[in-house]
Amino acid sequence: MPKSFHFVIPLIGLAFLFLAIEFVWTEPSEDGQLRIITSDGKGYYSYLTGIFIEKNFSEQTADGRYFLENSAGVVNKYYPGSAVLMAPFMGIGYLAAGDDLKEGYANPFHIAIGIGAIFYLMIGLWWLDGLLQLFEIDKLSRGITLIVISVGTNLMNYVLVEPAMSHVYSWFAVTGFLYFFKSFTKDTSRGRNLFIASAFLGLIILIRPINGLVVFAIPFLSGSSSSLMASLRQVLKPSLLIPSALISIGIVAIHPLLVFIQSGTIELWTYNDEGFYFLHPAIFEFLLSWRKGLFLYTPVVLVGLLASLIRIKRQPYLTFSFLAFIAVIVYFLASWWNWYYGPSFSQRPFVEYLSVIALPLGFLLSKSLKTKLFIPLILVLAAFSTINVIQTYQYHSWILSRWDMTYEKYKYIFLHTDEKYENTLGGCNDLPPYEAKMTLIFSSFCTMDEGEEDCSCAVKNSIEDDGSPMADYSGNEFNLLTETETDEHFMAERGLYAVISLDSYELDTAACSEAYVSIDFQNETGESYSYSAIRINEVPNNTPRKIRHWKYNVLLSPVKSENDLIKFYVWNPSKLDFYIDNLSVELYRID
Repeated sequence: MPKSFHFVIPLIGLAFLFLAIEFVWTEPSEDGQLRIITSDGKGYYSYLTGIFIEKNFSEQTADGRYFLENSAGVVNKYYPGSAVLMAPFMGIGYLAAGDDLKEGYANPFHIAIGIGAIFYLMIGLWWLDGLLQLFEIDKLSRGITLIVISVGTNLMNYVLVEPAMSHVYSWFAVTGFLYFFKSFTKDTSRGRNLFIASAFLGLIILIRPINGLVVFAIPFLSGSSSSLMASLRQVLKPSLLIPSALISIGIVAIHPLLVFIQSGTIELWTYNDEGFYFLHPAIFEFLLSWRKGLFLYTPVVLVGLLASLIRIKRQPYLTFSFLAFIAVIVYFLASWWNWYYGPSFSQRPFVEYLSVIALPLGFLLSKSLKTKLFIPLILVLAAFSTINVIQTYQYHSWILSRWDMTYEKYKYIFLHTDEKYENTLGGCNDLPPYEAKMTLIFSSFCTMDEGEEDCSCAVKNSIEDDGSPMADYSGNEFNLLTETETDEHFMAERGLYAVISLDSYELDTAACSEAYVSIDFQNETGESYSYSAIRINEVPNNTPRKIRHWKYNVLLSPVKSENDLIKFYVWNPSKLDFYIDNLSVELYRID
């Protein structure tokens, strides 16, 4: 274990606790419930509710989101490592909730999971400080590095805003592995460090199997080729190799065991219909896109990468082994079919490797400590950290889009925290699912001309007296509608994909920022069972009376049965004044 506990670690913990109380734990929704255990976090957490609260772990129902059907039964799509680390804190929530459990989602459970994330942050920082010590980085530089990794990266978001997601737990486990394996390379006679590192490796894989790639950090951790070979010789000794392998395998085996309990089969890959495009990695988009570019939303990572170059002449092995490891990680993460990883802040799968980035950052701070470079470097890191804190707040407050940022959106909300910017961004650009085979099953093009058969439009008007007619929404909540009845061609387990485009003409400033393209799935009785509403304007428009063209790519849920109805229409709840024309809808089934 690290010999000392850096004084900044409890200060960071207290700061995060204050922020959680001030901005996260005191903001329940209209029903009084907190929304901390959400998104993928519900999938991880459902292991605990299924086993300890609802006691229906082996009898859960497929929902297409968290629980998927395999050949023998229903299994939880997600891996259980996060649930293992959440379990003690879920227990605290259970005790605090009393009789009002709300199926494991009463507010004390949410708060307990948030406390657990801060706990794992502090322990991870302790090990990160120990890792920096093993690389002989001075105390001041270590303290600054710990602060920057905590508040200057998207780790902050996954501790405070989304603590039920797997990333803080993965980061904790990866940091533990890095520290204990590095300790082993320092003294290969101490097998205990290797055994602990092996336990962390098993936990890493149990949380997110792809993070087993952390083993490629071993050359970098070794510090030199001679140290690497000496460490590997020790690891390959049966007295160390066999116990280490058994420890890792024993922990990883928890997952297939739980799958067997659920479904009666053993299945290692539970992400049905998802995978990697290894021949087409989206590396540029992963690193530099406005949507989720790592360097744009977590620029401290770029500083760390550049910092690694300062030792290239003096320690080329260390530099190239570090860069090779980062290259491997980026390649694999950018090869995932959904390279932006759904609704999330920055590149969330890279959170796990921030402790690796901390090392060259610590080197740079230590090297510049007594030079003129130190103050400018501190100012840069402070600026990037400030931007990260603001963007984390924007993400939490629904100012920054969780799905599909663009340059125009980024420019519009940059550094703004006012309430008037909340929920103002629109548009939708979903990727098609993994290896999707899409078949066109419905198309419609509404021009508002006389004799139009593809849609209905109650009120029409023209921009000019002799202009073409457009759907007039002035004072109207509803107007333009195109719809289709479903048949056997619409029945697809993977759902549907819509490509929608239209032209808008605003008479009022930003009128279409309060209007939506709506997609409504209804059963034969007219009951809605799936509904999507996409804000027409990507950003509020301050220049009215100009035709603008919009396009949306929308991933939709499966149709439940034949003879259902799918409606596409523009909804104007504020009854502002604008026109719509050239509504085009193409609907594809996904196989």
